[in-house]
Parts: sequence; structure tokens; C-alpha cells
Amino acid sequence: MMRWLSALSLFAVGTIVLAADDDKKADGEKKSAEIRIVSLSIYKAPPAMPGTFMMRPNGVNMEVMVSLPGRHIVGFDTKAAKLDRFADDKDNVLFKQAGGIFGGPSWLNEYGVRFDPEGASVTYAVNGNNPPGKGAEKLLFKGSVVVKCGTEPKSEEVKEMEMKPKQEATAGSFKVRVGQFGNQIEVLSPEENLQKVEFLDAKGKAIATGIPSRVKMPPNKEKLDYAYYYFLIGKHEKFSAKIHYFTKVESVTVPLDLKVGMGLE
Repeated sequence: MMRWLSALSLFAVGTIVLAADDDKKADGEKKSAEIRIVSLSIYKAPPAMPGTFMMRPNGVNMEVMVSLPGRHIVGFDTKAAKLDRFADDKDNVLFKQAGGIFGGPSWLNEYGVRFDPEGASVTYAVNGNNPPGKGAEKLLFKGSVVVKCGTEPKSEEVKEMEMKPKQEATAGSFKVRVGQFGNQIEVLSPEENLQKVEFLDAKGKAIATGIPSRVKMPPNKEKLDYAYYYFLIGKHEKFSAKIHYFTKVESVTVPLDLKVGMGLE
């Protein structure tokens, strides 16, 4: 049986002091992170019949939103994230790393990371491979995540590109490319340092876009490791793009010590 808790019924918000990885920063310069649990799902299936297997494993999925007031979030380092404890208040372990060569699933889903388009927050999914025990009322999570924040903004520009598939232009270290389908524009970058991209039509007016998405690219000769995708609304024969980015990216470690009420009947 699956039970869902929305952000309204499950609401764990906290302010946590974070530590910049740059040891030269004074204590007065350290800022606080705002943590919010935005969703929780628990799956606990009945025992499988002999000779069958579960299509979906038991466990917990919890989405955590991290905001850093006064900073622009450009990335999230999944490899640097640390899990110290994920359990319920009855001391039942909710995530246990499997043995073997491959080690089983991870507690952090690197493909489930979502970024606010304005850089205000990042949301990631914490996965447990065991459901809470009988009588449990809270989930307890202790660990840390590393968030990348940009400073020292700068911009580059490409002008009057034709809206034709595979058209390309270079702007500084960025590459702007028209996708194969419709009005999709790809902005490729060697770093995770993009702030935003403005698109203008032939008359210099702003072009509305859909919500942008991003992926980490597989290794390639150009070493353009990050791709940002934009869909331009409307029909356009030409467009210009102004790329806003940060020349400096700081890794910020956010310690987490969460106690999340489940609110289950």
C-alpha cells in the first residue's frame, strides 16, 4: 500500500548553518540554509507469493528542498553528499547499502535533482530501501549535501542565429545550438555555472520560453559536460541569445539533521 504526504500535510522546515568549503571565509560570512521537505512516499507491499517477485521494492522516497538566501544555486554535487543516518524513531534503519560488486541502489537519486530556474533552490530525492517500522512517527535523517553557488556574474552573446536544425554558434566557452525538433535551443557548457539565458527575436524583443531543463553530458571530445535546453515559444526565423553566467563557483556544504513527522493515521 502506498501513502502520499503533500507539502501541506508533511511540513518540516528548518534553518541550518552551512559551512563554505573555502576555509578562508570568516564565520560572519557564513550564511544559513533553509530546508523544506516537499514530498514523502512510503511503499510497503504484502509478502510476495512463492515464485513471484515485487515489481516495486519496499522503501521510502523523500524530496528535500534546499535554499540558500542571497545566493544563486547553479549545481549539486551528488558524489560529495554524505549519509550518516536514515532511520525512524523506533531505530529501524531505512537505508542499508547492499553488498556485492555493484552495491545496490544509492540513497541519493542523482537523476532526480531539480533546480529552480531562478537559482533560488535545489530539490533532490532521498531513497530508503526499507519502510518505517510499526508505531514509528518520525523519520530521522542525518548527513550533508554539497550545493554549488555562483558569484561574479558575466555575460556572452550570440546574434541573429537562424532557427534551423543543427545551426551552431560559440559565445565564450559556451556553444549555442538549434535542436533537431521545433524551437528547442541547446546551450552547452564545460562548467555548471549558468545563471540564465535571454532570447531575443529579430526586432530585439524578448522571446518567451518554456521551463528550461538540464542534463550532464557523457564524456565528449569538446568537454562540454553540461547541456541546458530551452523551448522558444512562437515562430521565429532568427534569434539572438545573451548568456549570463558566473565566473566563480563555490561549493557549499549543507549539514542536515532532520526529524520529519509522517502524519499517518
